[in-house]
Order: sequence, then C-alpha cells, then structure tokens
Amino acid sequence: MAGTTVTEENNGYFIVESNLALEKTSGGVVDTNGNGITDAGDTITYSFTVINNGNVQVENLVINDNTIGLINAIVTPSTLLPGQTGTIVDQVYTLTSSDIAAGVVINTAVVDGGSIDPNGDPAGPVSDDSDDPNNPANVNPDADTDPDDPTITNLTAGGILNGVVFDDENGNGVQDAGELGIGGVTIDITNSDGTTQQVITNPDGSWSVVVPAGVTTSNIDETTLPNGTEVQTAGTDPTTTNVAAGTSVGEPADGSKHQNLT
Repeated sequence: MAGTTVTEENNGYFIVESNLALEKTSGGVVDTNGNGITDAGDTITYSFTVINNGNVQVENLVINDNTIGLINAIVTPSTLLPGQTGTIVDQVYTLTSSDIAAGVVINTAVVDGGSIDPNGDPAGPVSDDSDDPNNPANVNPDADTDPDDPTITNLTAGGILNGVVFDDENGNGVQDAGELGIGGVTIDITNSDGTTQQVITNPDGSWSVVVPAGVTTSNIDETTLPNGTEVQTAGTDPTTTNVAAGTSVGEPADGSKHQNLT
C-alpha cells in the first residue's frame, strides 16, 4: 500500500549435503566340504550396512557388487532419513578355481540412491563405494567423509597330499587285487615352507594330509614297517610332489613297499 512500509517474509536457504556410507565385511572362508583346505566350492559370507550420514532423506537405495554377482539388492528400509541405517540380507559367495589360484578375493560394493530436499523435491543422485572397517588403510579416493577400503579375504594356500603303502607280494610295483595295504606306518612330511609333520597310514595303508601349497616331500619311516626285509617296488622314497593350492593330489606312483616278511 502506498505510503506504508511492508516487511517481506524471511527467505531461508538450506544447503543440501547428501552423503552415504556403505560398510561391507567378510565373514571369512567357510570350509563347506570339510576337507580341511580352502578350495572351489567353499564360501564367504558378506554383510552390508548403509548409513545416511548426510542432512537429507535418501530413497530408492540399492547395492551392487559385480564380483559376487549382487545386482540391485534393495536396502531395508530403502528410504533413510539422516542418521538412519539400512541393511540387506547377508550374501553368500561361492569360491571359484580362479579365486583359489589368485589366493585372495578383493571386492568393492556400491550403494546408490536419490536424495530429497526438505521441500520434497529431488536433490540429485548419491552413491558410495563400500568400506571394510577391518581394513586399516582408510583410503578415500572420492574425498567424502568416510574411507572406501576394499574388502579383502585372503585364501589359505593349502592342498591335500594322498598316498598309500601296500604289501606288493609279487613285486610288480602295482597294488593288485588281494594285496593289502599296511596300516600303522609313519610318513614324515616336509612342507614347502620347511615345517614338518607326520601322518600314520590307515588300516588299508592309505594316508592323507593337509599341506601348504608348493613342493612337498614325503618320506616313509622304514622302522615303522612290519618286521622283515623291505624292498621298494613302486614309487620313490622320499617322494617330492608339487601340491597346488585348493587341490587334492596323490603322490606320483605312490610310495609303496614290497615286504618279504619273516
């Protein structure tokens, strides 16, 4: 109105600071077949947590992790207010032979969503690479408020070495029908890392031991054989075998003995 002073309403401005933090942890390797080594078919369980550490609501949250085949997994709840936390169901990943050969699984997940300003209007996309809180490197390539360390699961580089000790009655170097294994025989094992261990043959003469990957030496302790004159007719003693990680291998021409028992 003419001749009056009118005060306009105050104009308040809000600075949108959308930000997410995705944490991903590995539960370690589960030996699903119970054979004592890490091999193809064993599993790793991953857990995921999303935190809205910005100042606006974020909706339509999904997580992707290409390494483990996780595609657009919906976060529960899929809309987070500032300070709220969401999760997805733990994900079980099955190890492949390529993983075993690599000796490690390294992976990063990504969470994506859309931010909403206080007026209810879209305020742009927001995403975050996962961080493993157990990884102390604390790298932060995207320069946000949280680190983005990849989740690293080291795989034990071990394998299984098998053999048999038998009574080669006809001395032909082959365990023929009716030629029994010799139980209670001690096998001295020298692992690829220089450590040693012993294994005792089963009643059927067979033996099996978990060893680190690499060249392994097995040596039959002749003093533990039955009384008699021993003539080796198959294999060599000691025997060296290259045991690859995640494999179960038999000695080349299993170390066996011909017994001339007295």
